[in-house]
Amino acid sequence: MCEHKSKEPLVVLLNTQLPDMLGESICRYIHQHWPKIDCIFLMNQVHWPTLSRLVESPAKGFVSKYACLEAIRVVQSGKTYLQPDLALDLLRYRLHPTIPQLNSLSSREYEILMMLAKDKSYEDIIESLHISIKTAYNLKVSACKKLNIKEPEEIRELMFSAGQFKTWNS
Repeated sequence: MCEHKSKEPLVVLLNTQLPDMLGESICRYIHQHWPKIDCIFLMNQVHWPTLSRLVESPAKGFVSKYACLEAIRVVQSGKTYLQPDLALDLLRYRLHPTIPQLNSLSSREYEILMMLAKDKSYEDIIESLHISIKTAYNLKVSACKKLNIKEPEEIRELMFSAGQFKTWNS
């Protein structure tokens, strides 16, 4: 469960089958009493009649338990896990990057530009990244040079045009 400032969960992860009742019943109860809370079903195995019924419930997500457990197993073995659909999208992106110059940036330069594009102040940046103001500024200048950006407003335009905020806009 994730907690918000109000200390109420925003999302509840439910198993479809619980010892005493169906997860579907709990989902409907949660939705009835706390409509702002979203439920995601964790399915042991895909049973099509059950999934067909569950998509009509107030739940907002459906995840196979196997996928979650597989990610945990892979990470615990010291490897990296990449969800298959994300891996496919990544391969497509690498074949046809929206802005190839972004690949020339160091991870810190990219991080600085992303934060600036999200209207973060230099104070926010140095606090989040634990770097000096001089380092933050030098990384920005270096990145802008690589991307041939002259005006600060161009950073936001470039990052938005590259689709950088499509999914990851935290």
